[in-house]
Amino acid sequence: MTTPNLRLLQLNIWKSRPGMEALINDPQTQNLDMLLIQEPPLTAYNTHVNHSAWHLYQSTCQEDTPKKRSLLYVSRRISTASHRQIKCNHPDVTAVKLWTTEQQTLIFSVYVPTTNHSQTLEEISIQPMLGEIEACIQQATETTDKPTTIIMAGDFNRHHPMWSKNRIYHVAIEQAEELVSFFHKHGLQSCLPRGTPTHWSMSYPGSNSTIDLTSAEENLSKLQKEDIPRIEQWAKQTGSCFAAEKTELIHFTRKKSEQAKGRLVIQGVAIEPSATAKLLGVVCDRELRWKEHVQQAVNRATKANIALAGLRHLRPGQMRQVYQACVTPIMDYASTVWHNPLKDKRHLRVLNTVQRSALIRILSAFRTVATTTMEVETYTLPTHLRLKQRAQNVIISLCTLPRDHPIQEVLARARRRRDNIGSRPRFPLAESMKTMRLEQLDGLETIDPKPMIPWDPPGFVEIDIEPDRERAKDKATALQASSNMVVFSDASGQNNHLGAAAVMLDHNQEVIESRQLSIGSMANWSVYAAELIGIFYAISLVLKVASSRPRVPTTSQQEPATILCDNMSALQAIRNPRNKSGQRIIHANLQAASELRTRGIPLRLQWIPGHCDDPGNDAADELAKMAVGSNKMHPFNRLVSQERAGIRKQILKEWEQEWKTSTKGSHLRRIDSKLPAIRTRRLYGPLPRNRAYLLTQLRAGHCWLAPYGKLHGHREDDKCECGAKETVNHVILDCPKLRTPRRTLREEVGEVFGDIPAMLGGKGETSHVRAVLDFAEASQRFRSRGPRGPQRQNQRQTATTGP
Repeated sequence: MTTPNLRLLQLNIWKSRPGMEALINDPQTQNLDMLLIQEPPLTAYNTHVNHSAWHLYQSTCQEDTPKKRSLLYVSRRISTASHRQIKCNHPDVTAVKLWTTEQQTLIFSVYVPTTNHSQTLEEISIQPMLGEIEACIQQATETTDKPTTIIMAGDFNRHHPMWSKNRIYHVAIEQAEELVSFFHKHGLQSCLPRGTPTHWSMSYPGSNSTIDLTSAEENLSKLQKEDIPRIEQWAKQTGSCFAAEKTELIHFTRKKSEQAKGRLVIQGVAIEPSATAKLLGVVCDRELRWKEHVQQAVNRATKANIALAGLRHLRPGQMRQVYQACVTPIMDYASTVWHNPLKDKRHLRVLNTVQRSALIRILSAFRTVATTTMEVETYTLPTHLRLKQRAQNVIISLCTLPRDHPIQEVLARARRRRDNIGSRPRFPLAESMKTMRLEQLDGLETIDPKPMIPWDPPGFVEIDIEPDRERAKDKATALQASSNMVVFSDASGQNNHLGAAAVMLDHNQEVIESRQLSIGSMANWSVYAAELIGIFYAISLVLKVASSRPRVPTTSQQEPATILCDNMSALQAIRNPRNKSGQRIIHANLQAASELRTRGIPLRLQWIPGHCDDPGNDAADELAKMAVGSNKMHPFNRLVSQERAGIRKQILKEWEQEWKTSTKGSHLRRIDSKLPAIRTRRLYGPLPRNRAYLLTQLRAGHCWLAPYGKLHGHREDDKCECGAKETVNHVILDCPKLRTPRRTLREEVGEVFGDIPAMLGGKGETSHVRAVLDFAEASQRFRSRGPRGPQRQNQRQTATTGP
């Protein structure tokens, strides 16, 4: 055998005698060098189908086994002096050795029996078969010094994420581990390029699969031979320079022994494999555990936190805003790549320390206050919920991209991987999809990132938005008196559903034409979108009326038809279309207006104040209310903005449930039972730092009072100066030492005095908090009462120099 190429065909013939006869007699098949057949049929004489063009080899198993489900055909064009059969004592394995003066090749035709759920791992183990194959390999290699190539082909009947695209259960992955381990042990790789479709099964014709097994050496060889010359040629053409310090090589492989193998050579500079590589700000490690990236993000966020602490005279609301604008983006960067919402507890523990230190500075809280308590008080989402919400929003945004966008292939793969059970390596995007319902991803609108063509003529000849209500009303009234075609559009929402309508009145204020339709649930649609849809159907109403009227000879400038709408945001969106939610509806309006303009029907939009006693606007509003319903009677897909709002509501529900079941913050729950709530931002936001310091002590319970000092070893008892237990309730309501400031407090809060939750803003009323903080400041109980300055230093010297 002198040819360097070996042409093989592997096929499970599924015991089909006609199929086998057609295959072996096919002239094109006879151009191949070998056929590796599984589950071959038997003839009437209990023999295998053969042809004069082939040498037939079958299993050499000595056992009396009726089923030998593996054959190997070698073309007679190959000399018998360069191949022979290898003995392999297994009924489902046939082995042949081919050799030249320089090397030898071992070919195995293998059939692995199928399994069922009732069998145990011991019953379906293929270790005996793999042991026989390994013995054959050892026997063939120990007697020669020639380089040996191993080829295994067959029907393995095992499923693993390395080569299967469909849903893989954990049990199936366990069944394939023996086979995968054997591949890795002997360094086996695919004989086909990555992603090459293989022949389909006879039971499922047309359904291709792919082989994705490869090795680090194969990848490096491809890079060195194909990619590096192409890159160097591009650099010559563009005048680019190669920078070795900006080039990194990293291996992603299951075999740790291959992680440090190989190198790349570019323009004489050798690039050795490294433990990490940075790509677009994401630090990748060999095992894709992302520890280095998270650690780097924490270090950068901590530096930003320290800088935040150095800003003076900032109120809590301002500090919270700076934290969310400058610190959280550092931690959240590329979180959909490295964060798994279902498992990353180790990463979350590290990230939580950054948020905790920031919240302590924002509230001026004691370091013993629980993180969950501070998150509720500042209305800041916990780290794990913030990352989960961000992942879901990213997935929703990706799903809105056009169908021809390259990311759609990644999303399709993530959907398939979403249903994998126990498969590795994990795909963070697919893991994030597990936290969502698949119906959330279907039926969303498409948002095209490409801008509109700027030189196209505008669809509407004018969009008139008069900000003054009275002037806008007067202009609308004058227009109705002078124009021959005016259409009103409006939308309305009732009982969590929406409707839209368009109406045209005559000079007697009677309805002559109208259109009304149900938009659907407010869970999928907004009033803003309903107004845009109402304008779209108002355009169709203009076309209908214009088509029914007798054609008028064209003049130099035809008077445009006007659509009056009372939603200023909708008109502004049509005037300045952007890549945001509702884009498809806006583009439909512009396209419809352009089509009418080509037909000689120019259009203009004008804003009219709502509920201004205009007959046309009132008629459109009444018809829109009548059209409200749950059915969608328009062709547009649901809004991504409403889906994001639904995600936000669900995250807040999860946060509320976690807070209710938490063992932390019992003192705060007694004061405010309706947390988390956004009103706490308004409660703390405008306070100076010294006042926020007092309010945090009162609401969180971690304060300078005696019980807290005793708990942490700063005091020997928990008694007040009056002898009672010094609690927040006692200091505010009962302590006789504070009668004078309490009298002022009682006068300011009135009937609320005695209701601690109401006095501390726990019932939504924040007007009494200022008086309580004045009392707390006057009482001097909520600050350190230890000695200060020289006195404290003298006490220390006395304690150290005493007898």
